[in-house]
Amino acid sequence: MNKESRILSVRNMEVKFQVRGKFLTAIRNVDLDVYDGEILAIVGESGSGKSVITKTFTGMLESNGWVSNGSIVYRPTQETIADEKSYFKEPIDLVNLQSPLIAKDVIKTVLKSNKLQIKTCLKSVEHIYKLNPKFSDKKSIKLELDIFRLSERLEHETEEQKIDLLKEQISELNDKLNSKTNDRDALESQRKQSKEKLEARKLVLQEKIKTIDSSADFSGKNSINKKVLKLESKIKSIDTSLKIVEDASFRDERVNEIYSEILKHEIDVTKINPLNMGQRKNISKIILLVEKFIETKEEWSKEEKEVILEYFASRKHLKRFELELDNICQSIMTKQTVDQDHFYNILIDWKRIKHSDVVNKIKALKEIRQLRGKTISTVFQDPMTSLNPLLPVGFQIMEVLRKQLGMSKKDAKAEAIELLRKVGITNPEKRIKDIPGRYSGGMRQRVVIAIALACRPKVLICDEPTTALDVTIQAQILNLIKELKEEYKFTVIFITHDLGVVAKIADRVAVMYAGQIVEVATVDEIFENSKHPYTWALLSSLPQLGKKGEELYSIEGTPPSLFNEIQGDAFAPRNRYAMELDYVKEPPMFKVSETHFAKTWLLDPRAPKVERPAILNKLKETIREAEKVG
Repeated sequence: MNKESRILSVRNMEVKFQVRGKFLTAIRNVDLDVYDGEILAIVGESGSGKSVITKTFTGMLESNGWVSNGSIVYRPTQETIADEKSYFKEPIDLVNLQSPLIAKDVIKTVLKSNKLQIKTCLKSVEHIYKLNPKFSDKKSIKLELDIFRLSERLEHETEEQKIDLLKEQISELNDKLNSKTNDRDALESQRKQSKEKLEARKLVLQEKIKTIDSSADFSGKNSINKKVLKLESKIKSIDTSLKIVEDASFRDERVNEIYSEILKHEIDVTKINPLNMGQRKNISKIILLVEKFIETKEEWSKEEKEVILEYFASRKHLKRFELELDNICQSIMTKQTVDQDHFYNILIDWKRIKHSDVVNKIKALKEIRQLRGKTISTVFQDPMTSLNPLLPVGFQIMEVLRKQLGMSKKDAKAEAIELLRKVGITNPEKRIKDIPGRYSGGMRQRVVIAIALACRPKVLICDEPTTALDVTIQAQILNLIKELKEEYKFTVIFITHDLGVVAKIADRVAVMYAGQIVEVATVDEIFENSKHPYTWALLSSLPQLGKKGEELYSIEGTPPSLFNEIQGDAFAPRNRYAMELDYVKEPPMFKVSETHFAKTWLLDPRAPKVERPAILNKLKETIREAEKVG
């Protein structure tokens, strides 16, 4: 696919929801490109994240959800740039556009929850150092955490000047830490006491188990077994504590794991917490310095460099916007060069967040209205939830035309009639006055499509628009979407769980599972040469493959809980081809061809060769024969 024709680019996207005091990660590390003029189908089971992805494109996530990481860049085509009516004429990151609109109560809850987790983690470190002391005061833990944080940044840093600064900061903190007086004898005494207490406690628990075992009789009660299991769990915990007491390297390993968890919580806080006015003021100064360099090409003075270095060094973690600005500054200081296009893109994002939170929100609301309908439009699953049952359909179409395009009432009515005619409503001059209740299900969906196309969007999202319709009407709606796409030249993102629909309408397919894209390819590659076991399972579930007298294939088990962190391949517990590696390490996205990628360890050269199920051979022909699709 030609990179120049990309209209939407999703990179490293993560979406979270606050649900009953917990955080659910609905989308995890998704990368996806959508190309101008194509029909991209997104398929997967219910709850796989299909609809969530497309809701992020238009800022329509529920109020308890937010994009916690990544970017969604919309790139207008040359035709869009030349169109006077289009609003967005430059590439725009839709995540930055929406960030001022994250609900304040969500921000407050995320901050509170993560700070509480950080506090819990620090208490765990204190407990470990009580068992096997390393310091004699709690302040040393904060210093050690600061050193760990800087060391993590150093590990990923490439610029020499920044590396030298980080090394200097680490050295200073190490000197402070080493200068603290620690009574080694007292620390060793405390360690020995911890060991004696733990061993004594373990002995007591073991004696209790022996007592319980000796009192076991022939009754049918299970209470003794439960007591033993509880005591054994406590002994296991004591064994871990004893290992911490006896092995300093194991102790340090556990502490570093906790510090890594603290850093994750700190990063979550940084991502969602808006910049304060002081930080915005400093960034404004840095941007002025970059603009000055672009204009004059004069090297920054020592004082100017210090201002920049001190700001970025003072931040525990950088937002993505700050990280990109930092890279621009490093390029100027070390190479005396600047990527002006990248910098101007940064400026576009900066304009959306440089003012107060209230002003930023007002601007974001204005732009989001321009995004919805005129740039990206959506057709939802149930037309009755999209239409007001009390208002004539004509009024509902005209309302969009008048508010978004500024048409007069007369022109809007004429355009609404024409749109109804385009979507196949007979006698639209009279039907325009009818309320939705006088239309059939298929006709209501046609009205919703007319509303979605009223402002000539560049991207049309179809969120399972045929699910509630019978097969005949479903085919009509699919043909209508394809015909309108050719006429209006828009891009279609089609969400469905029905691979039979995909075979009829799509150019490319992205398969989703547990919030991730596990395979993406052209429709022919998916049906004839798919590589991921989950895709095989979905294809095997097609009702067209069923035989009389035999049970239809179904995927065993259930998807994982998205409240928990997923280890390895999310599909592994349901995958009959799963290897040991699938349970411990997440697979990368392997390249099969220029248009085909799959996220499975089966594509690793070291993996055993596995053939896809024989039932999937000549799949498209089987579907055509079953449905008479021509």
